[in-house]
Amino acid sequence: MKFFDFPLLGTRAISEFVPAHDAILEPIDLVDNISAGDWVYERDSVPKITTEFWYHSTSQIWFKVERNTGTNQIYSAEVLRE
Repeated sequence: MKFFDFPLLGTRAISEFVPAHDAILEPIDLVDNISAGDWVYERDSVPKITTEFWYHSTSQIWFKVERNTGTNQIYSAEVLRE
C-alpha cells in the first residue's frame, strides 16, 4: 500500500483518497478541432505539476491539490468549502 504525507491530514494511505479529475477546463471548441474522446484519451501524459480535485473518503472533505505527476510530491492542498 502506498502512503504519503498529506499536508492537512498527515500520513495517509493513498486508498483513502479519490482523485476526481484535473482542475483544468475542457476546451470550448471541441467540435471544430478535436473530439471529446480524443481530448480525454489522446492527450500527452507527461510528468508535470498539475492541480486536481481530491476527495478524502474518511473525513468526507474535498481538496484542491497541486502535485507533481512524475514524483507524486504534493506541493499544496486546500480544503474546498461551500
